[in-house]
Amino acid sequence: MNTQSRIANAWVLRDRDTDLIVGFYTLSTASADFSAVPDRFTAHLPRYPVPVALLGRMGVDRRFERQGFGKRLVIDALIRVYRQDVMAVYGMVVDPKEGVRDFYTENFDFVPLGDNSHRLFLHPQSFIHSLSAPSSL
Repeated sequence: MNTQSRIANAWVLRDRDTDLIVGFYTLSTASADFSAVPDRFTAHLPRYPVPVALLGRMGVDRRFERQGFGKRLVIDALIRVYRQDVMAVYGMVVDPKEGVRDFYTENFDFVPLGDNSHRLFLHPQSFIHSLSAPSSL
């Protein structure tokens, strides 16, 4: 398990009444090539790899799908990263599975990294915007 090897930390959301696992996500450290970070976010950065938090695995139990728990999990991760409770990073990246890319770009303002990967990037100032947007509640 990645948490035992200290590669990633996992957080679990449980149903208050039944104690069933509703969903989970993992966070770990990563880096993004400076040249891949969108230009509008690089003005005051040194020209070397940018430390980011990687929202690695995330899932919601099928019994709880389509009830907003995916958004709640992402918001919880964003808050942890923004507060720097977890690690000092400049942003968050995610490698979305096929078919869920729009979930991140439409609900949380993630933007593509410019490295020809499928990774998406969210800058700290966008965290605040995402957390205060009515659609993310």
